[in-house]
Amino acid sequence: MYVAARVLVSLVLVGSVIGSAGQAQAQDPPAAGARPPTTRANTGYRIPDRVEVNYGGTWYPGSIYAARDGRFKVMRDQYTSDDHWVTVAELRPLAAPARKPPPPPGDQPRTIPAGKYVCASVTAGFSSGNSATSVFGQIHVVGVGSYTAMTREGKGAEAHFAYDPGSRKVTWDGGKMQGFFGKIVESSFGLDNRGIPVIRVVYRAREGGNLFTLDCQREGA
Repeated sequence: MYVAARVLVSLVLVGSVIGSAGQAQAQDPPAAGARPPTTRANTGYRIPDRVEVNYGGTWYPGSIYAARDGRFKVMRDQYTSDDHWVTVAELRPLAAPARKPPPPPGDQPRTIPAGKYVCASVTAGFSSGNSATSVFGQIHVVGVGSYTAMTREGKGAEAHFAYDPGSRKVTWDGGKMQGFFGKIVESSFGLDNRGIPVIRVVYRAREGGNLFTLDCQREGA
């Protein structure tokens, strides 16, 4: 009787193990083509990746400037405001442009040339895709490190800036371009592809707001 009882217990235990294994194998596998949860690791994109974004069936180059829960905001090139969340399906990697040799040092001025600079910003409506240029005013660079505060006529009070030709960075006294309402993030100077001197200012209209670009282009260049 004792031996028979031990055999019965062993059979019960073996049956329990086999039953558990069968249940594990019977679990449904993941559905074919199912997408895993979107995370920073598996989207392949992050701030500040250069990408192309699909808006209304058209692909635009731009840079990712915000990411949250598998969605992204992309600032399109040539636009100064883009506040729209997109998914991974609306992004694709931006093909790397052919590398060009850097311009000779002599191609960029060592100082910002004197003259009248007209300052304007291009704004775009996301839904319409239309863009509009808004002229904010003028400044006059009157000498090395000196300019007139921005006004409609360009006749503001004299103010000062510093320019580093190595980095092309422009620094405004007090951290503010006099006569301009924007909160300056960074400023730079260079020649555009037509050889026209341009002071470019990246700014926010309010603290923590979107980034915008103001281009001050020298007239008569």
